[in-house]
Amino acid sequence: MEYTETEGSNADFLLLCRLLDEHLDRAVGGAKNRAQYIPYNLADGIENVILAYDGKTVVGCAGLRRYGGECAELKRVFVRAEYRNSGIGKELITRIAERAKSLGFKKLILETGEILKEATTLYRTCGFYKTENYPPYTETTDSFCMEKILDY
Repeated sequence: MEYTETEGSNADFLLLCRLLDEHLDRAVGGAKNRAQYIPYNLADGIENVILAYDGKTVVGCAGLRRYGGECAELKRVFVRAEYRNSGIGKELITRIAERAKSLGFKKLILETGEILKEATTLYRTCGFYKTENYPPYTETTDSFCMEKILDY
């Protein structure tokens, strides 16, 4: 597996974002059931991205968006179905966390859903723990927010 750093406008990243949205639609029963989250899951503002490649095929991604102060938000973590449970997701998160540290961030936050058991398990494995919902998710009852203090 080869990993590369890029920006949120990268075509391979945008492809994986589309595949992630399709995956989320299937998981929750359609786009209408996650309509309130769609505006928060655009690639806008994602400046740092790690992509995983198997040869020339892009298979996974993780993005980073500045949240405020010394905090960044982990966004758009996705691994194609046929590559899951192989350590790629964990490696992507490890690498994006290292990138966050190199940029001076002290904490990572993320929003997911309790229904996404594989995702919450992965995040816990990577050192994230449940926290209070943060804006803009304070009023979304299906949100499950997590954070991780970055070790220096």
